[in-house]
Amino acid sequence: MSDGKAPTKSSGLLPPAAGPRRPVVAASSPPQPSSPATGAAAAGAVVGSHSGRDRSRSRSPKSPKSPVEYEDFSPPRRPQRFHGTIFLKNVDDDDGILPQPLPRGITYVANFTSFDDLMDHNILQTDEDEKVHLSTEEVAAIYRAKSEDQELATSWQREARFMELISKNCRGLMFSLRENMLGYLSAQCIAQVLANNTSYAMLDLSGNRLRDAGAQCIAQLLKHNDTIVHLALKSNDIGHVGGEALALALQTNNTLTSLDLSGISGINRNHLGTKGAYALSSCLQVNNVLCILNLGSNGLGKEGMGLLAQGLVHNSTITDLNLSSNNLGWEGCQILATVMEETSIRILDLERNSVGDRGVTLLAAALKPPRHASGVLERVNLSFNAVRAAGVKALAESMRMNRALRSLQLDGNEVSVDAMADFAAALRENRSLTHLSLAKDDLAPEAGKHLGDALQLNTTLQRLVLADNNIGNVGVAAICAALRREKAGVIELDISNNKIGDKGGLDIAQMIRANSVMQQLSFRQNGVKAAGERIAEALRGNRSLLSLDFTYNDFSYKAFSSVEASLGRNQKIFKATAGDRLTTQIQTLKRDEELLFLTRDNIEEEIRQREQAKEKVKLKRESLKKTISGLKGNLQELEEELEAKQKDRQREEEANQKLSEEVQRYKMKMDKQMTQITRKIEQEQEKIQKLNRQIQQKHKEIQKIKDSEEDVFRSILEELKREEAARDAARDDARWEAEKLVQWELKLRSLEKSLSGGGGDASAAPVSSRKSISTSNPAPAAAAAEAADKGGKGAKKGKGAKAK
Repeated sequence: MSDGKAPTKSSGLLPPAAGPRRPVVAASSPPQPSSPATGAAAAGAVVGSHSGRDRSRSRSPKSPKSPVEYEDFSPPRRPQRFHGTIFLKNVDDDDGILPQPLPRGITYVANFTSFDDLMDHNILQTDEDEKVHLSTEEVAAIYRAKSEDQELATSWQREARFMELISKNCRGLMFSLRENMLGYLSAQCIAQVLANNTSYAMLDLSGNRLRDAGAQCIAQLLKHNDTIVHLALKSNDIGHVGGEALALALQTNNTLTSLDLSGISGINRNHLGTKGAYALSSCLQVNNVLCILNLGSNGLGKEGMGLLAQGLVHNSTITDLNLSSNNLGWEGCQILATVMEETSIRILDLERNSVGDRGVTLLAAALKPPRHASGVLERVNLSFNAVRAAGVKALAESMRMNRALRSLQLDGNEVSVDAMADFAAALRENRSLTHLSLAKDDLAPEAGKHLGDALQLNTTLQRLVLADNNIGNVGVAAICAALRREKAGVIELDISNNKIGDKGGLDIAQMIRANSVMQQLSFRQNGVKAAGERIAEALRGNRSLLSLDFTYNDFSYKAFSSVEASLGRNQKIFKATAGDRLTTQIQTLKRDEELLFLTRDNIEEEIRQREQAKEKVKLKRESLKKTISGLKGNLQELEEELEAKQKDRQREEEANQKLSEEVQRYKMKMDKQMTQITRKIEQEQEKIQKLNRQIQQKHKEIQKIKDSEEDVFRSILEELKREEAARDAARDDARWEAEKLVQWELKLRSLEKSLSGGGGDASAAPVSSRKSISTSNPAPAAAAAEAADKGGKGAKKGKGAKAK
């Protein structure tokens, strides 16, 4: 997509040196040093005016309407080409020419901004002196195939018009038959014609009806053609079958760097879907040449995005990816943001995918500096994605740290005043953004003031698009005040349809008078009337403005004439000073030419090494053939040995089968015996349970007997205790009687002594007799005491026996 609005056709001039510079196209074959005219014109590269007209128009002076002579189609002498490679120099880049020597193994190198941009802006043109690299028979064959596709009879009038079309659109490097109702037969014929054609580098068949069958024919062409670097099949009703065929062809193709399979509104939109995305994912994992891939409006969805991401992770060459209008949603955006750091994508188009604030917040992290510089995004398109305050604030936060983003498009979203305040604060700090588009974002006057404050400090922004908003006089006053500064860097400003009146027109006039950098200004469809005179007066003193679009403003005829005169004067001045700028560009191109030579030498060296590698591979193949022939004999012996082992194995399997049967029979027998034993064990267990119950019954009976015996024993003990108590009482009585008797004997002895001491009186006789009695029988008391003791001991022994 273009970075900004193109200048009007009236300019028709080269852009100035200070303005946005254009890519320059040069052929890969170097110019001959002997010819001073060799260069962009000799190589078919023309730098045209930055016009915004329809690309279907002629990009060269109008061809005559008379039938083309057949001599015009005679095949010319083809110049020597180096793989048909073309190099594009993007002079917007500070590091000069884009083609750089790639790692070993890649035989083709070319980087482009966008082929659509080149054709839209007439940068890539064909000259009238360039030949049509087709013979008369080939053109006639394509015409007949086209007639069959349309089911029309051939006629010389139609054939003459078709030849005129070929003469106009198929010169030099470009073969273009856009929107010509071509079908399968036409695609088949074109594939056959271009299979061995090494002159055309770009093939554009957009807007036809090739369908899957035609896409398969073009896929066969890619397998044989090694010069086509750009293929456009936009809106050809191609489905997943055609997409799979193209993806399979690209796995072996080493020249195609740009592929456009997008869809335009209409009945022939492409629809690759998830199956096509799967095929492209497999292709991207092995293809190391493709740089630009346009898959807009193909119904991929989040599932297709997931499949495509698997291929992008393993790809290091895709730098420009267009996924607009694919219904990705925030989920698809999340998948893409997850793998973004591992890719080389620099240009990303997600227009009309309904990603919302959630998806933009996830993607904003990808705008922050990653670990490696190859994955830094430079151009992002998030237009018409329902982005609101949260998403804009997330983008603003990432812009504070980003130093690579150059273009940001947020058209068709809703940017509130608060969100614009945060965004403007980030814009004040950003030093990389050169193109900002906020068209149709419903910007209020306060948002315009915030943006004007940011422009007071920002010096890098060159293109600012604010069309179709509501900034009014207040917002335009702030913006114009910032652009009146000496260091203002905005070259293109679009404030169309913003409800600007005469008051805002006066601010525009003051800005035009003070600004010496701006080249393009558009404030069409506003309400500027009387201020037109002041604008015309300010423009008379301005020498830089080349294009001023004030359509649908009520300017007077005098102001209109003055504006036209001033613009014409500025354009003449611009033309007069173009020589110096072109001299500088020529010097730059010469330096770039040296780089091209160096790149070509690197590629030639790479090809030479490839040829050597092929020779080595050839020798290796012959050696492998001999080795294989020797191995075949060994293989046959091994097969015989394997066959014998298989027979032995078969016999072993039969023996194992018999053994298994015997084991099965023995197992059945054992199972039967186990069943019987189990039954016996169950019977014995029943008997044991019965005996246990009987034993328990006996235990209960014994317990009862024990309980009854204990009662009898208790009664005997009580009776014994009573007897023992009686014996003890008797023993005590006997002991008392014995002691009493001993006392009586002692008294008797004393009496006897007293009697014997008195002379043998009569009273001593009884005592003596008693003494004799006591001495002759001394156990009256002792016997009683001993009897009492024995009785007590016997009672104790009887008690102990009963207790036992």
